[in-house]
Amino acid sequence: MRRPVPLLVALLVLIPAIASPMAMAVFLVATDEEPEEFAFPTPAVPSVDEGDLEAYDVASLVPGQWVEYEIVSASQMTDSSRVRTRLSCVGLEGDTVWIEQVDYLLARLYPGTVLLCSVDRTSGRILRAWWGRPGGAGVEVRVRPRPSGGPVATTSRWGDATPETILHARGELSCELVRVLERPDYLPGMSSRTMTWMCAEVPFRRRSIQGAGDGDIRWEHPRTIQGGVAREYFSGLTVRMATKVVAWGADARPTLDVKIPDRPPEPR
Repeated sequence: MRRPVPLLVALLVLIPAIASPMAMAVFLVATDEEPEEFAFPTPAVPSVDEGDLEAYDVASLVPGQWVEYEIVSASQMTDSSRVRTRLSCVGLEGDTVWIEQVDYLLARLYPGTVLLCSVDRTSGRILRAWWGRPGGAGVEVRVRPRPSGGPVATTSRWGDATPETILHARGELSCELVRVLERPDYLPGMSSRTMTWMCAEVPFRRRSIQGAGDGDIRWEHPRTIQGGVAREYFSGLTVRMATKVVAWGADARPTLDVKIPDRPPEPR
């Protein structure tokens, strides 16, 4: 025979069960303000990595060459954007190539500014960098060295290249469409795809499709055209980007007034 539940025990169990949802409802009504969005603060100066330009064949550059791109991006983590980027070879001194650039992050986070970089002609490694507005004096910014040591993430890559002609405002461009599929071994089922139209007419030719190099790509048909990017589509886990060449030429001049100090600045 079941013993009756004492009234006091029943009240102790029921009152919290009823009161908790009511209290939560009152709390939600009283705090109807939307939470503030969390935003990463923009650093005071842009970051520059010594390997930012290693994908380009800087040894083949001729002073005056420049190329401009339009990049449209869509991401689940940030707002969509449409920016213009630019690469210009503005000088050559011995083994040093001088390149002024406005890359994607600079155009988004520091609009209206440029970076002037001294680049080793053989390795493509950035040696020093200055930042500022065109026509103004540049300030030297720290170039971060490539990280060394630690585990290296492995990624499987496959590639194929086929000839293709695309239309541009200048007319037809004879290109080679290079497709690359990447699958990180540490993220099963995830992949990214890159489609790049390489064109010999476009300056700042790429010596590698991937920034890390193409040595580990398993090619069905390897690429043969040595040229710059006429068009590029990238589709990854959280972002999609479309790049197209807008214009190019051979009359670039430096826009940043740089007074090179006798020694590099202290690391910041």
